[in-house]
Amino acid sequence: MAVIHYEWRNKPQHVFIDGREFKFKSLIEYRWAQYLQRLLELEAIDFWDYETTTFEFTERHRTKRQYTPDFEVRETLEFGLKQKVFHEVKTSLRQTDIRRFKLMAADFPLVTMVLVLPSCRTGRQSILRGNALKYVARIVYCNPIFNKMGIR
Repeated sequence: MAVIHYEWRNKPQHVFIDGREFKFKSLIEYRWAQYLQRLLELEAIDFWDYETTTFEFTERHRTKRQYTPDFEVRETLEFGLKQKVFHEVKTSLRQTDIRRFKLMAADFPLVTMVLVLPSCRTGRQSILRGNALKYVARIVYCNPIFNKMGIR
């Protein structure tokens, strides 16, 4: 039986943003970082960083014991309250991603997760999106944002 290997066509990006060095795993992560940097410059958010926090899941029989979200973002809410939100950027969803969000919701219920996807796809992706919405605060579709802000 042949093994099928998938090429994800990720284009790693080694860049400097605002004097800080980053090694993004994909072009879409780099674009999302550009968007967050613009929000920071507009003072819409207080802080962002890439892969800063690693969460360890409690039960050791699980296959994935750790999880590091892509971005940590600090936002200011009403009445000056600060909130830390974690953004996970995906080009498409897989069942393992849903499992990871479920583990995060179970082990860290006070952590707010945001899922960032390029566009709203149909078919199996819409089913996975529906399952993800059970465990993340919201889903953001980034392609329209990139187009409006001229991020390439």
